[in-house]
Amino acid sequence: MLDEQIVDRFIGHEKELQSFKNWLDDTNPNAPWILFMHDALIAPEEKGGVGKTWLLRKFANIAEQQQDIAVAMVDFFNVADRNSAEIARRVADSVKKVYPGWYPDAFDKAFIEYRDANRQGQNLNEPLARLYD
Repeated sequence: MLDEQIVDRFIGHEKELQSFKNWLDDTNPNAPWILFMHDALIAPEEKGGVGKTWLLRKFANIAEQQQDIAVAMVDFFNVADRNSAEIARRVADSVKKVYPGWYPDAFDKAFIEYRDANRQGQNLNEPLARLYD
């Protein structure tokens, strides 16, 4: 609820929001399928505090309003989020949310095996290979 209030009350970034909406709505099959945005400020001390995280959350909110779009939020500043198995789990969970009738049984089983092997300090090569398959 708080996130929704923040998303609805934040002011600014109209240019970036419009760029995202245009990109999302573009049906041209030759259009770029990846949108890349970055902090263009050069001086490190000027970076931060300009609403990049808010903007990403707003992008996710806009995309989730579209039919058949799965949104997986991954914060690469958080070390735990950088784990490839965790990213795969978030993507699978996001797809399940959009397509509730989809059951990735093999993925779910492989993820449990990976998680258990990780907790027990075992070699993760085989569990990760099964998860990626």
